[in-house]
Amino acid sequence: MIEINSWYRRVWNMSQTEKTVRITGMHCANCALTIERKLKEYKGVEEAKVNFANERAEVQFDPATVSIQDIGGVIEEAGYRFLGADSEAAAAEQEKQRERDLRTKRNRFIVGFAGSGVLMTLMYLPVALPIDHAYLMLLITAPLFWYV
Repeated sequence: MIEINSWYRRVWNMSQTEKTVRITGMHCANCALTIERKLKEYKGVEEAKVNFANERAEVQFDPATVSIQDIGGVIEEAGYRFLGADSEAAAAEQEKQRERDLRTKRNRFIVGFAGSGVLMTLMYLPVALPIDHAYLMLLITAPLFWYV
């Protein structure tokens, strides 16, 4: 009887909810497949489709068994960041995070470009220095390499 009941629910989509959730931290299509597999393994989740490009997942689940917080826990446990159900607040949070990430990348580019300019100048100008030329370049390059 349980098998028929489950089949009936699946065919007629009874007592199932479909939600779109936002995810961040994916780097490739394999990340999306990992999240999809983890969600499908979770009890109460019928179907999960993760879109890497949109950073969203469409999850079909039984709300009596699973909540959005449970789905978020599965995503977080897989190593990715759960931003919540698709809404304006989640979109704003994701936009803020992208802006922070781009600002950080811009700053690293500027520091790397300036440091490489200093290194190129030292390489071509014959300057008498109290320290060996190679050690000076190492002292300049090491922090730049670490930061960039």
